[in-house]
Amino acid sequence: MTKDEIAKNTLSALESQYKLTLEQLDSWGFFRNVAEYAKLAQACAPSKELVRFLVGQSEQARQVQRALTSTASQELAQTVMKMNRIAETVGQQTAPLRLALKEMNDTISGKILFSERLSGLQSTLFDVARQFKEMGIADKLKEFHDQQERMKTVFGSYTFSPALDKLEIEEKKLSRREQVEPWGAWGKLPFVEQMVFDPEVLAEEYKAEVEEDPSKEWDYLNFRGVWGEIEGIREGKIADSDAIYFRRSDFQVILQRVHVFFKNELLKIADSKPEAIPAKEQSLYFDDNKSILLFAGREIKIAKRSQNDAHELLRTIFKDKNKEWNTDEILEDWNFDFNEPRDKRKSRQKKVYYAGKSANKIIAVETGIQDFLVVTTKKITINTQYLTD
Repeated sequence: MTKDEIAKNTLSALESQYKLTLEQLDSWGFFRNVAEYAKLAQACAPSKELVRFLVGQSEQARQVQRALTSTASQELAQTVMKMNRIAETVGQQTAPLRLALKEMNDTISGKILFSERLSGLQSTLFDVARQFKEMGIADKLKEFHDQQERMKTVFGSYTFSPALDKLEIEEKKLSRREQVEPWGAWGKLPFVEQMVFDPEVLAEEYKAEVEEDPSKEWDYLNFRGVWGEIEGIREGKIADSDAIYFRRSDFQVILQRVHVFFKNELLKIADSKPEAIPAKEQSLYFDDNKSILLFAGREIKIAKRSQNDAHELLRTIFKDKNKEWNTDEILEDWNFDFNEPRDKRKSRQKKVYYAGKSANKIIAVETGIQDFLVVTTKKITINTQYLTD
């Protein structure tokens, strides 16, 4: 079958699923079919390539935002250390200063959570600066004084992280792009698919991330709220007018944007000159000696050295790439001693989980595909949509 024929069949299947989705009368039926649409788009070869393109665009669009987030986090952490050092020079700390310092340190350690962590941390730094000024030692904050007065308060104008100011501007730009570009709409659909079919798996992933980084607790709490909402919709307890995240009207627009993109692109392929699919683009192979994954027509370097968790994981999985590997099976292949203490065994299981996450990140950088491996805390497998034989 040629590419144009496959494109026509894919478009026909997506059109049918799109119409079926819009015909659903109840909200749960609608979101269940949105999830089916997302699954179908990732299963058909032509639309799967378009999904890869959209994911790649999304990754590229977020590069500046992610770099600024990392820089701002580092700058604020350095400011916290400087504030603590200044506090140590104070002969007798006032009760308000001690409280401000505690909130600042509890925020950076993850004991106090903010919906916007970096902005929240910055607000605690302003509280500490306020106490320093009230104690008459504002001169110790000279290095943070902002001559341009971009962040002016009644207690002074300070900049604790130059990158944070840029980040806020970048996030507004990113938000606008998400609302108008196809990749912004597509990014919502795989989440719906997971929430409909595998919310428990997603919950385990969030828990594992919180264990690794307590500051992500707020993300997990938000997830629990969204999970409760989709469950309420499924049980008929939440009306569309009461929904916050899963509003049918919002997702109808999102689905329409995605479908129009797929339709236009698939029509271009369908109208093009018939062309057979190159064998190279269908190959899937892991070279253990060179630590290179051949996938999506690319040679992806996994590691510079073989003693690498992502490398070890792929070496194991490609012993039977069609198999669904349990964590214990992977550990057994890694010659893990199952007689070791329970806490050490749990640590090893996390090692497998994060090896899968690491491999996905490496592959995403090269291809824009973020879900080559389906990774949970209990099992790992190659996503069936990427298996070629």
